[in-house]
Order: sequence, then C-alpha cells, then structure tokens
Amino acid sequence: MVNRREICVTNDPYAYATTEIDNYAIADGYSPANDWITYQDAGHAHTNAFKTLRVTSQDERVSRDTIVEESTDQVAAASLFGGTISLTGGFSGAWRGYDFHVSGLLLGIMGWQTPATIANPATGFSAGYRYEFAMAPATLALKYVDEQANANGGVTRVYRGVGITQANINLRAKQYVTVDAQWMARRVEVFDSPYPSETEPTGDPAMFYNAVLKWTPEGGSEKTFKCQEFTMDVNRPIDTDDFMIGSQFLNSLTYNGLTDLGGNITLSPSDWDKLRAMMAGTTDDTKNTLDDGKREFFGTVTNTTTSTVLANAIPSGQLVIMLHKPDGTQVVGRITAMSCKLTEASASAQGRQKYTKTVNWRAVINNTSKFYIDVWQPA
Repeated sequence: MVNRREICVTNDPYAYATTEIDNYAIADGYSPANDWITYQDAGHAHTNAFKTLRVTSQDERVSRDTIVEESTDQVAAASLFGGTISLTGGFSGAWRGYDFHVSGLLLGIMGWQTPATIANPATGFSAGYRYEFAMAPATLALKYVDEQANANGGVTRVYRGVGITQANINLRAKQYVTVDAQWMARRVEVFDSPYPSETEPTGDPAMFYNAVLKWTPEGGSEKTFKCQEFTMDVNRPIDTDDFMIGSQFLNSLTYNGLTDLGGNITLSPSDWDKLRAMMAGTTDDTKNTLDDGKREFFGTVTNTTTSTVLANAIPSGQLVIMLHKPDGTQVVGRITAMSCKLTEASASAQGRQKYTKTVNWRAVINNTSKFYIDVWQPA
C-alpha cells in the first residue's frame, strides 16, 4: 500500500452506544483489511468504508487534561495524574458537495438527510439529495495518515465518535468555494503502519465565477445578490465537558446552548440598498429614518391599514446559493436559508481607497423556516 498523507471519513453511529461502552472491554474497532469500523455488539453492523477527503490543511490536538496535586510543603506539583482525554482538530479544503454526501461528511455537518430525493433545477439530470439542519450532527470517524512518522514508515490515527462542532463555507472572488471544519472526538486508535484509503473525490471544486446568489426580501421579489465575499458559519455548541465518574472518555455528543447559524457578506462598494435597509428599516426612498412617521411611546392602531406603533423592522428574506460545475453545464449544489435576518452593517474607507461595506446575517429555523443543502452528482 502506498504510504501517503491522507485524511478520510466514514460514519460511526454506535461510538456512543451504551451496549458498546457498558458491556465490553475497550478494543480497537478499525479494520485495516476492510478499511471500516466494526463493533463488538453483534447487532451493530460495520460502517461504510472510509472515503478520502481532499483537503489543503489538517490538524489534530490531544490533551490529557492532567490533574495536579498542590500542597503546602512543595513549590511545584506534588503529584500529577491523567485526567480526561480531549481530542480535537480540523481541516479545510475545496467544497465538493456530492463527495461530502458520499463520504458522510455532509450528514456530520447538517445532521439529517431527507428520505426523498430532490429534483435538479434543470431538466435531464438525475435527482439529488437534500440535507436539513437538525438538532444534532451525525457521529463520524476520521482517519489521519501521517506518512512522515515512524521514521518515514507511516502511521495511522483513527478518531472515533467524532462530532463536527463548526463548519464554515466561504465564497470569495478569485477563488474556489472552501469549507473549514472543526471537530471533537471520544477516543483515538493508533496503528504503526499507514492505511490510506486512496479513494478519488467525486467532482471538481465549486467556483466563484459561476456561483449565483439570490436574495428574496420579505414581501418582495427575488434579486441577484452581488457581493465580493460570502461566508456561512455553522457553530454547534456541543458540550466539551460531558464526562462521567468512571471514565476518562467523553460520554456523549450533547448540545449545550443555541446553534449559531449565519455569516457575513462583503458588498460591492456601490451597494446601498442593504445598508439603507439596516439604517432606515426600508429601501423606500420616501422613508429616511427608522420608523419614519410613527410615534415613540404614544403609537396607536387606527384601523387595518393605519398604525403609528413602532415596527422596528430589520431586513429579512430568503437566501439561496446555486453552485455549478466549473464549465457551467450543471447545477451541483444549492444552499437555502428560507428565513434570514440582516443583523449588522458597516462601511469604512481609508484615504482614497474604495469603501468596504459588510452586512452580517443570521438564519431563523423553526417548523416552517428550514435550512437545506442540496447536492447532485456531477454528470
């Protein structure tokens, strides 16, 4: 087998299963012969085989969170012991939506795949797959192959019970679309030989020049959103301190707060509507200040069409991003935030350089407003 640097991913649905943890001794689950994870409980089927992720950077971190005894008779630690084991890391690379579907990474980011396939926006293409942002991410396993370790003989590290805690998608002029992910894991299995998967990613990176951003303001019509940079950040507040007496390993991937789903947009220097709406609450050029014509403290509702009660409106609407093959012949991805709010805006200039204008956005998720990522296999 070729000794090469690699990061690979697969599903790991039973990493936190009570039967696996409570009924058996700790043991390796990775099978080098099959390149998948097996479980000790016979009722748990093995995982899919690992798939290679093509990344531009990767990192891993391990902390033993040591327990230090401090005493009055010693100037340094009187004793020191292992505490909990903390395993974290990250990777970044080009966005390949369908490849993330095949490998299971997209399920780890979004949390749920809808049962039904989704039609391609254009006729003549195969149906694709829809992922909906759900309460908890799917549990993954990550495999890091280090070709330089062990006197250049290569080693393999398999992280089990991985949860994606953060995923940032970035579209920027003059670049391909990128994704940056951060993760945490329950435990790690180490092997003194390299076991790369050597699978080829599916499709090319999505490119900036044929990505199409659409903004449909609430109560308005769809418009093309011209911008220099667009970021989407998914920050899941998974509890990094969910440890129980009796084990140094993480007990579960438990939510501990509100997910932050949003990002920022760098506008064209000539853009005005977005900033105007943030300042005045509307793009209507007859209204020059927020809640123009209404009353502070003394507003009243006269009838169904007349009110002087403060509205305090902020820009809201639906945001859709269409991603295509580099040659523009097929839609391969679609990101939809059905309800977004523009929350902040800024404009700055230095000397005679151009204005830098940005707006921050945040998604709203409820029973009617969803957040989707759709992917289609490149033809």
